[in-house]
Amino acid sequence: MILPAVFLCLISISLASDEGACYVTSEMEDECGSVFYPIVKPLLRYFEVCQTKDRKNAELQDSLDELNLKYSKLLDKHLASQDKCIDVALKYAEIQEKFQQRGPNETNSKNEELQNKLVEVNRQNARLEEQSQNKDVELRSLRAQIAQQAALITRLQDQTSELGKLKDLFREEIAKLREVVKSGSGTEPNEAEKNATIVESEELVKNEATNTTQSNATQVKNLPDRCPSRQNTYRVYPKIHFPGLEPFQVCCYSDGEFGSGWMEVFSKYYKSTKSNQTYDQYLNGFGDVEEEHFIGLEKLHILTSQKPHEVYIFYYYDRSYKVRCENFVVGDWSEGYSLKQIDGCRGDTSFFNLTQGTKFSTFDRDQDGNSYHNWAQEWGHGFWFSSEKPMWDRRSELLLFIRRKD
Repeated sequence: MILPAVFLCLISISLASDEGACYVTSEMEDECGSVFYPIVKPLLRYFEVCQTKDRKNAELQDSLDELNLKYSKLLDKHLASQDKCIDVALKYAEIQEKFQQRGPNETNSKNEELQNKLVEVNRQNARLEEQSQNKDVELRSLRAQIAQQAALITRLQDQTSELGKLKDLFREEIAKLREVVKSGSGTEPNEAEKNATIVESEELVKNEATNTTQSNATQVKNLPDRCPSRQNTYRVYPKIHFPGLEPFQVCCYSDGEFGSGWMEVFSKYYKSTKSNQTYDQYLNGFGDVEEEHFIGLEKLHILTSQKPHEVYIFYYYDRSYKVRCENFVVGDWSEGYSLKQIDGCRGDTSFFNLTQGTKFSTFDRDQDGNSYHNWAQEWGHGFWFSSEKPMWDRRSELLLFIRRKD
């Protein structure tokens, strides 16, 4: 209600400042209001859209600045850690040299002392190497977040340019409105002209609102080719490329029962613990496509949200269990990479209990909806766990494939 009042106040002040402004009776004001409110209404909606755009752009810019600052600090710590590793390595070499050069008359206590120092230096070096690897993982996660924020800001800036064109159109409508109000009893636009203006303005606002909704999803043009519909071997390993990301390798799977064109996006081996990774590692992906691996939640979202996909899940422990769903869409980061759409399922559906809307859970981000259990931690890998207890065994083999349908 504040924006309409401010808008009408501005028009009144503008008219009062013009030469030849005259007094307008309350009856004339009511008549003008009934005629021009439908024209002004879309403009008020436009102002609201503009304010939302500006606020969101500012918030994203602040978030990007914070990520860049955090990335810079982590990079400094990483470099400092590497320097410390070099110092420890030099110290290790020095002690080892002393140990090798010790004379035959040195006592056993001196020998044991040097041995203990070597062991401690080795331990310290191992700790520093582990810390350095952890920093590398955190830096890669930050790079991915920064790239996502930068892409979203770019899209908002493009939309702001489109809003500028809409703003120019509304300026023309305001100018026409002022001319009509100035003329008082002047010629009023006919009904067809008013309706055309209203429809055109509301259509522009509607289109802009639709573009705003679509901007919340990651948009990628020229998606890479799907896995081949025919292949001569059981598995092939092509590289694909997303704009803004480095090329990455995938595993394309084919056999007599399932056919070809399946992309293996998750592979957990029997009794393995390698899939017990953090949420950030599941976000970016991990592992070797020729062994155990996960493609990455963000890549999975981009693939399934841009083109229609089906999904096939295979589990084996005491026997094999299979489920195949005709539609499979993974949500984005703001949606917890949930099962945004999963339907048309057949096979062992009750065994897997795949529920639409279920968010992806890991041991460090429990989103299964069960306050008494963390299924990802108890089962040793990430998945779309619902609140109910999983029916499969944590030591099992688990494979997940997707295939484009278009």
